[in-house]
Formats: sequence, C-alpha cells, structure tokens
Amino acid sequence: MDDDVKITELFLEISSEMRYSILRKLNEKSQKQSHLAKKLDMTLPESHRQFERLSKVEMIVKDVDGLYSLTPFGSMFLKHLDSLEFLLKHKNYFKSHTLGDLPLKFEKRISELSKSEFVRGAFVLNEKMIRIASSGKYLRVISAHVPPDAFRQGLDNALKTSMHVCIIYAKNTTIPKGFKEEFTSKDVQNLILQGTYERRMTEKVQVYVVLNDKTAMVLFPDIKGDVDLNFGFISDDPIFHEWCLDYHQYMWEKSGSCNISKFQEF
Repeated sequence: MDDDVKITELFLEISSEMRYSILRKLNEKSQKQSHLAKKLDMTLPESHRQFERLSKVEMIVKDVDGLYSLTPFGSMFLKHLDSLEFLLKHKNYFKSHTLGDLPLKFEKRISELSKSEFVRGAFVLNEKMIRIASSGKYLRVISAHVPPDAFRQGLDNALKTSMHVCIIYAKNTTIPKGFKEEFTSKDVQNLILQGTYERRMTEKVQVYVVLNDKTAMVLFPDIKGDVDLNFGFISDDPIFHEWCLDYHQYMWEKSGSCNISKFQEF
C-alpha cells in the first residue's frame, strides 16, 4: 500500500458490511479464510475477493499456517473507528448534545465510553447518583448542580465509612434555596479537617462526572452548553471508569479553592 493512500480509499474498503465484519472477527482472533467464510455465510469465491481487498490495503495478513489476522495498522485503524461507532450508536442524542469543552485528548478517547448504559430521565439519573454516593471507597464528582439527596447520601457515607470525597464545583453551581448551610455544617467541616472531604472550584462545568471505585457516570451538555440532567451514560466497565477518573483528575489539577458564597440558590 502506498504511503500517500487517501483516507477515503480506506473508508471505501470498509464500507462493505461484509469486509467490516471480517475485520471485527479478526480483531477477536486469527482465523482461516474458510472458517470465517462459513461463520459469515460467504461463498469461498466471495470470501476470497473480500480478503484480497483487505490484504491489498494492508489491513489483514496471512501467516505461514494460513491464519489471517489484523496487521498493526489494521488494528489501530479499527480502534479509531470505535469512536465513530459510539457516536453513531447515539446519533439522536448527539443531534442535540455536544461534548462541551472536553479537552481534545479526552475527545479522542470517547470510544472508551462505548460499553455503557444510556440512561433517560432525571429521576432515574438521580437515583443512580444516590446509589453511587451510597457506597464505595471514594467518591469523585464534577458538577454545576447539587442534588440534595445525592449530596446527603455522600456525606452520610463519608461520616460512616471514612469514604474519601473529592468534589469539583463550578462557580455558577446552583443549589436549592436554604441549602447553603449544609455545605458549612459541623459534619462537613470535621470531614474537611480530617482530609477525607475535599472541594475545589472551576470556572464552569459542561461535563458532569460522578463515580465511586466501581461505577461511573457522565453527562454531556446540550447545544447551549448546559449540562442536561435528563440523559447520561453509566457503566461498571473498567475502561469507561478509567476515562471518568482520568477526566476528574485532569479537572482537579486545574481547579482552585472552593468558595461556597459563589453558589446560586434557586
């Protein structure tokens, strides 16, 4: 394959559902052409043509035992397609939502969110947040909103189990009227002094993250840039979890001291 091959040519080669299926199957394990043809219900002449096309662009290669596998190039190319698959799977959602101010390095890892459940409904999301806050060795949050029940559950768990809490709030964080006193309660102050309850503040939050050591959740903004509390992605998948944890750490390092007086009551 020429080094100056165009990306459109590569997309042409995988535009066939059959060739794309071949790549996906070979990504699982090396296989003989005849075996894979049978699995995909292809005739041998047809499979030969498909394998030839993929071999020509150096996405697959055959070894001395007749087993086909992805080339390193084919494997890397397929991994980058995972991001497109995630966006395509949730096309209707991303018609009215964006990735907000997510740094490019996290956008490029968006495929890591693939193994997740897409959750609809503010009530269901709130219940899942409460569940995350109610258990675990730690709690990590990035938020511009404070759901009272989830906040209280996290605080209660921190008091009972010494769970380590790290929360990043936006300067324009909204809280229920009269709720500000709970942020300065004796229990909160004691936990802060013990070092088990930490808070920081950033200019704005467009990507909302909630996670403990097992489960993670992420919410993205609508086209206006406001976090949409009606839809979210949640998962126990380690790769999904790592993405959320890495993003929280990235934001934690960029955030400053927390000033509760900036919170807006409604």
